[in-house]
Amino acid sequence: MTAGIVNNDVMKLGEVTIIILTILGVSCKQEDSIPLPDNVSIQITRADTIARTLYLSASQPFPGQSGTWTIESNHKRIGAFSNPGEHLTTFIGFPLENYLLRWTITNGETSVYTEISAFLAADWSVQEMVDFGITLTELLEYLDLSEIVSSSLFEVEALLQNGVSPADLYNEGISLTSLIQNGVEVEELLEFGISEMDIAVELVQTIEVKTLIEMGLDPITLIKSGAPAVHVLASGISINTMISSELSLFELADGGISVGTFVEAGFTIQQLRNENIIGSVSDIEGNVYDWVKIGKQLWLKDNIRSTLTDQNKEIQDLALYNDNEEYFETDGYLYNYASCYDACPEGWNVPSIDNLEMLFHNLMSNIKYTSSLTIKEISYYPNRPNNYVDGLSEESRELLSSIRSEVACWGSASNSNSNSLGFTPSGTGYIWGYRDWTYEGRCEGGGFWASNGQAVNIWLNGQEIQIRTTTGEDGDRSQRKSCRCVKE
Repeated sequence: MTAGIVNNDVMKLGEVTIIILTILGVSCKQEDSIPLPDNVSIQITRADTIARTLYLSASQPFPGQSGTWTIESNHKRIGAFSNPGEHLTTFIGFPLENYLLRWTITNGETSVYTEISAFLAADWSVQEMVDFGITLTELLEYLDLSEIVSSSLFEVEALLQNGVSPADLYNEGISLTSLIQNGVEVEELLEFGISEMDIAVELVQTIEVKTLIEMGLDPITLIKSGAPAVHVLASGISINTMISSELSLFELADGGISVGTFVEAGFTIQQLRNENIIGSVSDIEGNVYDWVKIGKQLWLKDNIRSTLTDQNKEIQDLALYNDNEEYFETDGYLYNYASCYDACPEGWNVPSIDNLEMLFHNLMSNIKYTSSLTIKEISYYPNRPNNYVDGLSEESRELLSSIRSEVACWGSASNSNSNSLGFTPSGTGYIWGYRDWTYEGRCEGGGFWASNGQAVNIWLNGQEIQIRTTTGEDGDRSQRKSCRCVKE
């Protein structure tokens, strides 16, 4: 028998794409045989996608001949003809299968046939398949995982329950955080060849360090991947363990570990100076200011005492509290906003609100309060819970202790003055007024100017700490407050 392709057409019927491949197969004819038709054709007269049914019409055999429908393709789910021996029939199949259907006419000695490729869901989106009732299990049999994941129709949990490996999901863009949250163990991720560093770099952004360590991630790897060292320290890993893993004191300070913590661990002041964790700087008048590394920022430990800019010009609008020279060394001058801008030593700047929020975040991290905080959220007003954030009483008192020193003036509230963080703010009060200046609040609180004209005020009421920003309006900017400088 010889065979040749007679016709190869593409037909779209409704939502069904049909490829019609007409193949004529011919055997050696004998003169007494009933001649076969020259052409055999198949037409799809209707497609019912809901019923998963094709209505088929093929060339009718001549008298003495017969026809037969067959499925020629390999398939996972079989289809069926309603009348496999009739040229008019229906075919029911699974929409995601690509069936090759054949209609053969024979006279008993020779035969001829044609075939069509029928793929009911050829142009369907994943959403249309799901709407049609095709299950996730069925989709996974027929479609690429990338198509299913990119559709965003299925939860990670469902994909895992249907046997998709965590590694395959990760390769398709599913985050490690999502995999962990859906029950995948760190050990599984490691077994699939995902490196511990890659795991740490992603998870440290969303999951608390203590939890990651409990999951089995190496603490040192967490630090190297960006986890604050102070959080690792809070999880019970000692500084000496970190140092023995080739982490420098500077890197640990970068991760928020405080000067006081280093000293408690046995490191000397000279070692901290050698590692650039503490130091000093002078202004143009020769005033010396100590500085301390708090997280990734360097902060002056002292309020500015300069009357000259770094260009040797006189600074206007500054004063000592009550014009008392005794406060010069402990409190420094109080400046209005514009004069503070001129007062920082060369290379140092008035802090932005972001700088100040990062500062207080590092302070809170050192007392094991590791949430991401804004200045407002650190404030504690127990008597006004409807208007202000409350619930931080214990942590606020710890923060108060950690930033006060015996030298700084904080009045009767100073029952604990560790100054373990080395920041040393003092209750310098402030000066306000237009013609007659009013001096208020020394030993009760103080404020620092920010670069946008706002100020951050720290006030004490008994055992409470209140940290809040001013509005930055002109009336605020004319007040005189402390000037504390930062270097990034």
